[in-house]
Amino acid sequence: MDLLPKPDQVVAAAGNVAHKVLYGGVADLRKMPRTLIDEGLLRQLYHYRPAGTAEETGDPVLLVTPWRRPPAASTFGAAAPSWSTW
Repeated sequence: MDLLPKPDQVVAAAGNVAHKVLYGGVADLRKMPRTLIDEGLLRQLYHYRPAGTAEETGDPVLLVTPWRRPPAASTFGAAAPSWSTW
């Protein structure tokens, strides 16, 4: 990590600040239309529908959240909290 940012990092940061000032945030928090496909213990699978004005190109993408670490890979060792065990 550099102590002084590179010029492209300064430009990116300035763009983020300008977007936050002009539009109120960096993330797009608009609700997307969706349909619940499957539901189970601690999970839900949704099909997100594109906006009516969006042009559909390319193949669909399945977004999957990462799995938890197995206990053997835990850095807590034997003192692992109960929420981190299988």
